[in-house]
Amino acid sequence: MRLIDEFLSLKCAGDVMNAAGPVKKAAKELSEAMSLIHAVKSIILREPMKYHVVDLCAGNALTSLIAVHLLPILSATAIDIKPRARGSHLEVKRFRYVIGDVYDDLLWMGFPRPAIFVSAHPCGDLARVITAKASEEKFAVMPCCLPHKRSYSGSEKFIAEKLGKYAAWAFYLARLSGAEIAEARHCLSPARLIVKKGLA
Repeated sequence: MRLIDEFLSLKCAGDVMNAAGPVKKAAKELSEAMSLIHAVKSIILREPMKYHVVDLCAGNALTSLIAVHLLPILSATAIDIKPRARGSHLEVKRFRYVIGDVYDDLLWMGFPRPAIFVSAHPCGDLARVITAKASEEKFAVMPCCLPHKRSYSGSEKFIAEKLGKYAAWAFYLARLSGAEIAEARHCLSPARLIVKKGLA
């Protein structure tokens, strides 16, 4: 509960939850969002008011809402293929919610730069698309479920046998994008590996 307590201690906690609206499994989702905030926080604090945060497969947009309330960023944009924008989002300065498909190259061309891309639990192949398309950018992605019928060979097979298929999936994503892997130890989700790049 460490990440939840940290979130609840923030002055902006109430504003974030009011903007996000009803959140199912709030503790789990808040711990995921706070884990990603920790991943991007250092570079943003070193270079305040330089970056835009883009939250992909955003769902309730907790990560981007926390970022725009808490961190010195230029703006935060939440992207999801399902229409999820709420009236309360309009009240948040420097924040917008956009309907978009991460498979669409035009979407990626329209993001403000310089950007830091984040994504909490993109399902299956969505994590691959995000890490591949963001491979020349700064990003932090916490993948969740594995692609259907994925086979493993070489190093991935070794990792799958020793550490499990989820670790092998994260290793594949990191190798695909030239990224590294970190564990969000206090995250309440069992899928708590973060594939990240350019955030040291």
